[in-house]
Amino acid sequence: MKKAFSLIVACVLILTSFVCISVSAASTESIVSVHFDLYPNADGTLDVTEIWNVEYAGTGEGFTRWIDTSASGLTDLQTYDSITDVSVKINGNAITESTAETDYFNYGSSADGKSFNILITSPSAAEEKEYTVSYTVNGALKKQGKDVRVAYMLIGNTMQYTCNNVTAAIHIPEGVVGADVVINDEAQALVNDSSVEYNAGRVYSTFAVDVSLPSDVFDTSALASYSAFGNALKSFGQALLKVIYVVIAVAAAAAVIVFTLFYEKIRRFAVEKKAKKNTADAPVSLPEGTSACKAYKMLVPYSRINPKSTTKKIPALFAMAILECIEKGYIVQKGDDLIVGIPEGEEDAYILSVLNFLTTFCDKKFNRYVITSEFGEKVSTECMANYDAISNYLASFYELIPDMDSKFLKDENNRKLYTDSFLFKNAVKKDGCKCTFAQGTDAVLNGAKTSDKQIFALLLTSKIFDASGKNCSSALAQAVGAMYNVFVKSK
Repeated sequence: MKKAFSLIVACVLILTSFVCISVSAASTESIVSVHFDLYPNADGTLDVTEIWNVEYAGTGEGFTRWIDTSASGLTDLQTYDSITDVSVKINGNAITESTAETDYFNYGSSADGKSFNILITSPSAAEEKEYTVSYTVNGALKKQGKDVRVAYMLIGNTMQYTCNNVTAAIHIPEGVVGADVVINDEAQALVNDSSVEYNAGRVYSTFAVDVSLPSDVFDTSALASYSAFGNALKSFGQALLKVIYVVIAVAAAAAVIVFTLFYEKIRRFAVEKKAKKNTADAPVSLPEGTSACKAYKMLVPYSRINPKSTTKKIPALFAMAILECIEKGYIVQKGDDLIVGIPEGEEDAYILSVLNFLTTFCDKKFNRYVITSEFGEKVSTECMANYDAISNYLASFYELIPDMDSKFLKDENNRKLYTDSFLFKNAVKKDGCKCTFAQGTDAVLNGAKTSDKQIFALLLTSKIFDASGKNCSSALAQAVGAMYNVFVKSK
């Protein structure tokens, strides 16, 4: 037991040592302390001296001082024009910008514009170094009424270190006493007649100072003005502008959605509105040469708002296509059976699709495809076993029926075709015509046309697959009814 305990302790110690090594390697330097001295000048500039004590856990290459710019989120009070007169000392010894030296520095704006960077190159062993960084901030002071605001972000969002033992001092210009100084933030500060002293301790994120001084000792003509009301108004304007952009974007998106959803309705509206004024001239059948399936899809395109309404009609269109096949002579009656033939010439793709589907379930007698009274049971069995295949087939069939292209209604003849078809459909609905598929099959077999009111009504009737009996018409109705149930439930 003791050996096991000793082994566990040893493992923990080894693991701890690895963690320590890892942490040490990941953080080669740390900010032991930093002190800021700020000297407001009469011309509105701010002289800053910073003393950074940096401890290196191992070898290091130097130190970078990141100073936030307006792009990183400074307030209007904290913004400035530029930073000039940069100088650097290491352990009290001045260094230059010459890369010929071992220790040197350079400075400039970052690639993203969010910071002004002072890069100090100074190879180091495991030691502590003191970096003194001095520079002048131009345009840092702002005039506000009778006062001058000294607001400066000492440690900003772009600074990549946690800073320990942070202190700062704003040195009061001659002619100003401590009683005239106003602290504008919630920072704990000690004010005396020579300076405002801050002791921020450890800073994880940001640290800024903000005081007001009497304007008597400043050349106010050289200072930019700051108005709290103006700034609030500006902020409100910017917020309002963002809201306007959002409103415009939402309105544009809504317009696109509405146009997408109602495009078919929009381009038909003018023609249909004009057609409704001539209801007395409604034709008694579809225009010559216009098939029922094509006319219905032209008049009632796929609904993006209520796709279920279109889904319910696709099996009805399939049933109407079967009637069109009968009307064209591709399905003929021989005794008690229906014989299905495949056309030799050109034909619409959706018609060929229907004929190919029917022959799949036909009995083959003497090289003929025959629809018998058992046809409905065969299709119903397939619907139960392979409902996905049936559903996919009907969806593909619908796509084969030609659509009305975007330029269709620009042609005068096409507008008349659409108008006559529209008036005919409305007349069928007004007359209350009803037709089941079995009734339609018998009627077309006896010479009726799918363009007639009584047959076209099949597409506008709710219950069309009700059938009884054991003849071929009932078998077809039973088959398409089973397909209807599968397709609608799958959507």
